[in-house]
Amino acid sequence: MQDFIYTVSYRAALRGLRARSFYVELLLEHIARSLLQALNLSRANLLFCGGGNLYLVAPNTEETKETLKRRRKEFNHFLLEEHNGKLFFAMAWVELNGDSFLGKSTDSCPSVGEAWEEVRLLLEEEKGRRFHDLLNPSFFEPQGRGNLCDICQKVTERFHQETDPETGEGFLICPVCRSFAEAGRKLPKTEFIEISPQREPGALIIEDKTYRLLEKPPKASTEEDY
Repeated sequence: MQDFIYTVSYRAALRGLRARSFYVELLLEHIARSLLQALNLSRANLLFCGGGNLYLVAPNTEETKETLKRRRKEFNHFLLEEHNGKLFFAMAWVELNGDSFLGKSTDSCPSVGEAWEEVRLLLEEEKGRRFHDLLNPSFFEPQGRGNLCDICQKVTERFHQETDPETGEGFLICPVCRSFAEAGRKLPKTEFIEISPQREPGALIIEDKTYRLLEKPPKASTEEDY
């Protein structure tokens, strides 16, 4: 995560540093909201969300497990494509029952206290197998044609030519890094975040959602606002 946040090689891109840190928290919130929606759960099921971690309680069913596996794969596919593997979403779960919440441990289910440690160990294992559910022959093929973004080193055919105001040196910047630079400029005055399904150049885009940073309330809510 730190490698992603501090991927800055030009003074002109320093304004994107604040935005990258903000983006990580926004990404986590996006994942939490997406999981709750996919599982048809309310915000009450979300125990914690912050600092790069989230915890939720969900029904112990096969449908829940399949949904979690599917969304984990979708999240990581987005992160791999968008951020060149610098960000990864590790997910793990432990089965609980009613006794678990009473502090009781059984052969089939741990107590809640024991579950925290089990989840921690499972997450460490997941982190050692980054993108394992995306592995296929195409995973190892060369990246697409294009130029290297001078900020994130991602190969892209879509880029902008910009100039470092301090040195006068030109550099190439991809749309994602450019959106971070734009967000970094807006963040100090941001009071509202509008979520929209409409893609907008320069806005922060996560999967199928566009997050617009606003100084004033949006005129009409398109989906949901913070």
